[in-house]
Amino acid sequence: MLIAEGDQDRTLFILESGSVSLAQKTDNGEQKLGTIGAGDVVGEFAFIDERPRSATVTIGETAQLLKLDHAKVMRTLVDTPEALAELLQALANRVTLRLRSYMSEQSVQNELSKVSGISDAPAGKTGDAYLEELIDEALAHPAVSHPYLNDLAQGNLPDLKWALCDFATQYPGYCAHFPRYLTMVISKLDSPKHRMTLMQNLIEESGMLDDEEIEVLVEHGIDPDWVQGIPHPKLFERFQHAMGVHDTHEQADDVLEVVCWRESFYHLLSNGSPAEAVGAIGLGTENIVNKIYTPIIRAIERLGTLDREQYVFFELHCEVDDDHHEALLAIASDFADDRQNCIDLRKGMLKALGLRAMFWDWMYDRARHREPCA
Repeated sequence: MLIAEGDQDRTLFILESGSVSLAQKTDNGEQKLGTIGAGDVVGEFAFIDERPRSATVTIGETAQLLKLDHAKVMRTLVDTPEALAELLQALANRVTLRLRSYMSEQSVQNELSKVSGISDAPAGKTGDAYLEELIDEALAHPAVSHPYLNDLAQGNLPDLKWALCDFATQYPGYCAHFPRYLTMVISKLDSPKHRMTLMQNLIEESGMLDDEEIEVLVEHGIDPDWVQGIPHPKLFERFQHAMGVHDTHEQADDVLEVVCWRESFYHLLSNGSPAEAVGAIGLGTENIVNKIYTPIIRAIERLGTLDREQYVFFELHCEVDDDHHEALLAIASDFADDRQNCIDLRKGMLKALGLRAMFWDWMYDRARHREPCA
């Protein structure tokens, strides 16, 4: 056996010859999914975003494989961004092809169709002035000022601890896949400068911070040892465990609302134009991180049972993601001189915000009615 379903491992395998077989557990026992032949890869999902292994892989008698350790690859290619970009683009293409076998196109489109209609950019509006308007529009969106976030921060829920435990259970089904989102956007960008900027963000998602970022953390009273070298999904896991939430990977995947948000967002990035993808992950996501995580921090502080190291995931993103936000704004600015790109930037932004707002609606309903965790 090469890979066991459910394992936590980020090794990527390249099949040089022979074949491997895939199988997955079902209620009726193990189901064979098929085979992968020479020239293909195995383990690309876990390599990109650290998800648990989704299937068991068994090696054929004549198979020969090349093993690529995630940490070693990232360290080796950090100074050769062009090679890293080529690897990420190839993996993103494989992920896209396999993703479409997990969720129907119609299911994804149904979710996107729930997002409010998007009008064109005002006549004559382009450039940085238009970009500033988009930033303000995003920050005023219900996804940012949602009553769910406000009531968490104020403690105005029937059971604040339950609500935070529910958040700790459901949210990783989306946020733990952020490296996959970044990889897809990188694969769509033509500019080497743009790709290198997002690759730096991707490296930081793996827990590798530079001296300047460490300085920022120290200034805010965050011990670098809490975060340095620790992938962001592991930091969120630390928060989960501090809240008493354990073994949630499979549970989160089973909740349709979380799956629809995650895969609809990924579909938006993979099928939209480059400008739309930048609008979604930049203006509609990184742009609002500070505003949506601050209420979560206030709620945790109000609960009063966790220390800063246990919820450092949120403070890290509030402080370091300011740089990510500025970097993505610089990329968006390069797109904003073209009118069609302006339309697409706004389209991607509003779709991303609309999907998040629908998720908050669902979470708010659960928190107010205190339903059992899924």
